[in-house]
Formats: sequence, C-alpha cells, structure tokens
Amino acid sequence: MTDRSRRIATGALRGCGAAAAVATVVWPGAVITSTLGGHHHPWTLTAISLGYTAFGLLCLQLILAARTRTLDRLYGCDQLLLIHRAVGPLLLSVVVAHASVAPFAYSPFTRRLQFMLPPFLETLPGATAATFMLLAAGVTVIRATTSIRYDTWRKVHLFGALALPFAMAHAAVAGQSFGRVVMLRGYVLGLGAVAGAALLTRATRRITSVRRPLPIINVTTPAERTTTIRVERPVGFSFGAGQFCELSFGGGPPHPFSIASPPEASYLDFTIRQVGDFTRTIGRDAEVSDSSLHDRDPSTVSLSGPYGRFTPDAAPEAHTLVFIAGGIGITPFASALRSETFWGRPGLRTVVLIWSVRRQSEAPYYDEIAGFVDRHRHFRFFPVHTGVATEAGTSATRIDGAYLAAHCPRDDAHTAWFLCGPSGLMRESRRSLRRLGVSRRRIHAERFT
Repeated sequence: MTDRSRRIATGALRGCGAAAAVATVVWPGAVITSTLGGHHHPWTLTAISLGYTAFGLLCLQLILAARTRTLDRLYGCDQLLLIHRAVGPLLLSVVVAHASVAPFAYSPFTRRLQFMLPPFLETLPGATAATFMLLAAGVTVIRATTSIRYDTWRKVHLFGALALPFAMAHAAVAGQSFGRVVMLRGYVLGLGAVAGAALLTRATRRITSVRRPLPIINVTTPAERTTTIRVERPVGFSFGAGQFCELSFGGGPPHPFSIASPPEASYLDFTIRQVGDFTRTIGRDAEVSDSSLHDRDPSTVSLSGPYGRFTPDAAPEAHTLVFIAGGIGITPFASALRSETFWGRPGLRTVVLIWSVRRQSEAPYYDEIAGFVDRHRHFRFFPVHTGVATEAGTSATRIDGAYLAAHCPRDDAHTAWFLCGPSGLMRESRRSLRRLGVSRRRIHAERFT
C-alpha cells in the first residue's frame, strides 16, 4: 500500500468512526419514535429518548477516556480527550433534561399525567447512576473554577465510570421500552459491553504497568523550572519520535509526558516543566542528589504507552518539515531532532525549527539543538525569546504570519507543519498558517491535555 493509499484509508476509517459515534447517540431516538410513537404520549417519548441518548453519551465518554490503541492510532489521544471534554457538558445537560421531563411522562396504564417522585428516586440504579455522574461533573466544574489538586479531581472524576452498570440496570427496570423493543435492548447491552471492555483494557494496562515498575536512572534539571527524568527502557518497547507515555510515581495517578529521547536510545527521557502541583513536586525533588531522591521517593516509575500520532510519520510524503514549538512543547521535537534515523529519512530536504521561549535559561536542550545547525546542513533554527531581546541571535517578537513568511520555506504539497505548545501560540500559529494558504491537512498539532 502506498503512502497516499494509506492516508486515504486512514481518513476513511476516521470518518466512519466519527459517523458511527454520532449515529450511536442519535439512533435510539429514531427507533423509539418509529416503534413507540403510536403508543405513548410525546412527553413519554421525549423522556425515553433523552434517557437512551444520555446512556449513549456516557458510553462514548468512557470509550474516549479509555485510550485504546486502535482509537489512538486513528485520532490521537489529545484529540480524543478534547472531544471528551466537549461531550461532558452535553452529557450532563441531557441527564438533567431527562430528569426534568420524566415526571411529566404519560402513563398508558392510568391515562393521566404522572407526577411521580423525582426520577433520581424512581429506581435505585437510576438514582445511583445519576449520583455518580453528577458527582464527577460537579468536581470537574470545581476544578475548572478553583485550584483543587489534579490527583483529587481525577480520583473523584473516575467515579463517573461506576455509572455504567447502574445506567444499564436503570434502563432494564425503569420502563417498557427495554423489554418491548429488541433493538433497544441490544443497544444497551452491546454498547455497554463495548464501553466496559474499553475500561477493562485500560484498567488491565494500568495494573500491569504498576506491577512492572521501571528503574529511574537519574533526575536532572536541564533548565530553570525544568526536570528531566531518565528511565530504563523496557525490553521490546518501541515508539515513534513525538509520542508520549503516562507515568505514575509510587502508585500515584498517571500523568502524560512526551518522550524526549530518540527512538534508538537505550533509555527514555521525560522532560517536565514545573507548572502544576505535581510537576512542582518533581522539581523540588530534583534539586537534591539522586541518592537523597531515592530515599524520599520511589526510585521506580510505572509507565504505559506509547500514545499519540504526533510524529513525522504522520506526513510520510513531506520533504520539508517545519516545527513550531512553545516552551516545553519542544520535547516531542527533541526526540526527532536527536534521532539519527530521523535525519536519514528518505527525501528529507529541509527541517525548520521555530522555538518560542521567554529566556534561553528556561530552554532545555538549547545548546544541543543549536549544535544541529552545524551537524546537519539542511537544518534551520530560529529561537524567539519573548522575554528578553538582548540575548545573542534572538529577537523579542511573536510568531505571526509575517514572521512565518519571513523565516519559513514556501509552502507546497510536500511541506508539513507541526505545532506544539501553549494554546495561545497554537491558535495564533494555526490562524497564521491558514492565512498563508496552508492546507488544514498539512497542519499537525499536539495539544496539552
């Protein structure tokens, strides 16, 4: 299969997957309307449709968050988690709507409006499922508006997964549609099984990684407020430059970090910026010696992965690669630039790196990357220091359309653009590239999640 055929096949699979996800959520309403439309009051049909839609969205959320390898290869985990975040408010809205409409559902047995108990109390499974989902949603809202710790948020957020079995039980005992309509019964059992299998796969992977921890070789500080953890590479572990792993220290919750070491190295480097509660803890520990570190914290780390599609292989036909990085967004590019396999890529003509940092002292791998200019004649490096304009060879400016037009090669069908960094930089860079006429298909982005 040629690269073009492979790209077309992958695009078709991605499109089919997206269409299947939408159809899965919308389909129950159509079935309910066509099979029960002549037997139930509109309020009842609305309540039932909202309930099944909420179930479909719940399963979709669990599948998106499970980080299955198949979906990761097609869409990339960063894209899946962004969709997961967007679907969350929709799921909560549908659950609330279902709870609001159900008390007014028309009962065919009494031929009158039923002002029942609140739906949360209608059945024990329904009450339990709603409680789990509302608890997870509430803590998510609190985290978005306050400084609640990530670990606390994640533990409570995981309670949302417990809503699945109770939601299935609620569908089975709450109404007649589950028993009367075979397609709806198959929908609940089949989709619930898929979501459950995705969660089980993720849980199994997590347990396996915790039971097989990897030794930490050393911990260093390559730049201000930056920590690099070097881990022993597992036997048989392979990855592409630009992918990431989930790391867990001392059995704690996993955190995603890009691999900064080249794919052919015998170790794995993870360079981490100290920006949150967890990463600041790593930074404080790195300030002590290795032996002291190992006395205070586990000298091993659990690892799962690799994940992500943000690799040069995402653009197999490209001869010119332009990397635009912001701050610690350099890590996936560092993995490629430090790889001899990458520089031996067939047909590679030009590699451009534009790196926006506040100061050189905050830029890990800066000297090493700058040295590639002399080692590789087709590599061009443009550092942009937004905080200081006096450092040699730098400029205090912003990466916009004018800057990209002045420093990058002319775009053509064999040019690929890769973006990684803070959301503001990504948004501005993408907008500038589109104004310059760059096709969306040739812009690849890795979002912080």
